[in-house]
Amino acid sequence: LLADVRRAHDVRAYWDTGGGISAILPDRYEVFVYRNGDLLCGPFAFDQLLSGPYHKSCLLDFPVPSTPDTYELIVEMEDYGRLRAVQQMPRCVPLDTLIVQSLESDSISSFFSGVIEIRFTDPVGEANFYEITVKDSCKSLVPGDVGVVSLDHKGLVGASTRVILSDDDWDGQQVSLLLGFEERLGSNYSGCDLWLEFISITEDRYRYMKTLTLAYESYNNPFAEPVLIHYNIENGLGLFSAECPFIYELY
Repeated sequence: LLADVRRAHDVRAYWDTGGGISAILPDRYEVFVYRNGDLLCGPFAFDQLLSGPYHKSCLLDFPVPSTPDTYELIVEMEDYGRLRAVQQMPRCVPLDTLIVQSLESDSISSFFSGVIEIRFTDPVGEANFYEITVKDSCKSLVPGDVGVVSLDHKGLVGASTRVILSDDDWDGQQVSLLLGFEERLGSNYSGCDLWLEFISITEDRYRYMKTLTLAYESYNNPFAEPVLIHYNIENGLGLFSAECPFIYELY
């Protein structure tokens, strides 16, 4: 029931997946995306972004080169000024070193759980950061995250159900991660898809997830210290990041 690992740049290629700029809706704006100093996409204008259900997309070349590229996002707003963010593509884990194994699984009525081992070689000589999630298509047409935990305490469960980790203690080494997941399906599991996403992320996204977790943990705690959420947008709030994701079909 296990399939091959594959890169997912074609799946996660939209630059505005979370509402983002298009949710602000100022009177007028243009979006420019630069790659290594050269214009890659744009300008996208306000009316163009609202012309389709997924807005305008900025697709990367496939496969993305292993050399870390630098991307710059500039938004010119008539009423709000100029927003800018720069991000370097994180280095991808060598595909031939990534192994995912489903060690055990258990399905009882509407409850499904399992254990997953991920082994890979961490790129040497630089700080690397990762995000891991399991998704399913059982509850609705929109894939949802399944609760994932780090059984060997090598990763931190972020503010969502995802695990995030850095290579501070194992730079350049072969790494083994043990993850557990649990999901209440609410109905028959037959016909559902379950898959794992292993994503190399930027330090900005890692810091954003960590500070967001601290903010969630301090919510409604009158004794907690204020938490400053990490952002990287100049002249605004938000996060612009790049990622190198892999998808692995589980069941």
